[in-house]
Amino acid sequence: MSKILEYGVSLSFELGADFLKVPYTGNEESFEGVIKAAKGVPVLVLGGARSDRYQDAIDMAMDAKSAGAKGIVFGRNVTQSKDPELIISKLYDLFHGASIEKKKFLKKKVIIKSELCTNCNLCAVACSFRHTGRQGLDGSTIIINHNESKSIYPKIHICNQCGKCINVCKKEALHFLKEGGISLDPGKCNGCGECTRVCPQGVIKMDNNNHIPYVCDLCNGEPECVLACPTGALSIKEIC
Repeated sequence: MSKILEYGVSLSFELGADFLKVPYTGNEESFEGVIKAAKGVPVLVLGGARSDRYQDAIDMAMDAKSAGAKGIVFGRNVTQSKDPELIISKLYDLFHGASIEKKKFLKKKVIIKSELCTNCNLCAVACSFRHTGRQGLDGSTIIINHNESKSIYPKIHICNQCGKCINVCKKEALHFLKEGGISLDPGKCNGCGECTRVCPQGVIKMDNNNHIPYVCDLCNGEPECVLACPTGALSIKEIC
């Protein structure tokens, strides 16, 4: 697909296009080929098929920008989402924040390589200690299950920043951090536990002492789980 798009983009350049709307190819490397084929003509990435997980649209835009895209042409993934204002805000910051706020917009997310996981649980121990200050796994927002997957590799459950916990919180105690991760305002939380029930990864847990949830804030950009992993099964990725 990417080679066909490269050919179409190159042909459009020859015909004198002022800018180009191009579907995302699926990864940064192949989309960089499309950008090169445009030979300096601004490339805008199309939104593609609608996803129920709006973080998918944001991640795609981030990857496309990292590859060299100058903007986006999104429709249904914004207008049909549950929180269009949130998506527009994050996309605006992504493409215009650096020039308007004079600072770089940087999002981080944890990348999983299950084939490198030895099920040592050091990541979960580090995560729990970060939340509770105690040894154990009670406060971990990471779950490793060796028996769940049909693969020989363990199944690692970690927050994927889908935002379902944010959407369900009636007290607006949860919100996205600009750099990635989710933040909790303890003063607004009423301890209802709805966020724990909607989490698709099952990694949000309630602190039984304070009656507030443990959520993944990516440790302010330096995830303890990544630092603790001895094999590289977890790594942090930065996307401009």
